[in-house]
Amino acid sequence: MPPPARVFPAPDTVWTAREAIVLRTASGDTLIPRPFTRLDVFAADSLSLQVRCAGCGDSVVGWVERTAVIHQPIPLDSAAGGELAQFALAVRAAAIQHDQVALRRVMALDFSFSALGAYGRDRALASWFSENFRSLDRVPAMLDAGLTLLNGSWVAPPGFATSFDYRGLRLGFRRTPAERWEWLYLVQGENP
Repeated sequence: MPPPARVFPAPDTVWTAREAIVLRTASGDTLIPRPFTRLDVFAADSLSLQVRCAGCGDSVVGWVERTAVIHQPIPLDSAAGGELAQFALAVRAAAIQHDQVALRRVMALDFSFSALGAYGRDRALASWFSENFRSLDRVPAMLDAGLTLLNGSWVAPPGFATSFDYRGLRLGFRRTPAERWEWLYLVQGENP
């Protein structure tokens, strides 16, 4: 009787932990350029995960090292002092849970939430509550496409950084002089 097949536990979804992650595919290596790009997991071995990168063009499937991805959010206060992907994952989780207390602690004092010049984290939180969290509910999908560096801040979705006429909802993070991540804005672009 052959020994039972070895099972390697894996999460259903992971995100790239940094920029320039290599995805090994049947046709060669593919570079995933953006940190915090969502990858859906299909299989696993002890060192790697077989994933699909929907944001990599034609839904690229390949293998990525387990050390190159993250999947378990840590508390947002701790993540603010860590790496960018940890912070993004913690913000994503808090947005899903509508955890206003945790989000408030990482939002800039002058947090921007309106293209018309509305500022302030408390006003933003009140606005999200009054709209039944519709804007906040869009944060996970925006982050899943990865983050792009634009004028010293990390922004999502990538289309905001790459398209001159992007008008959709966008967000931005920055590293403060105190070496902590801060959420700067969640703003809907102006209509053309």
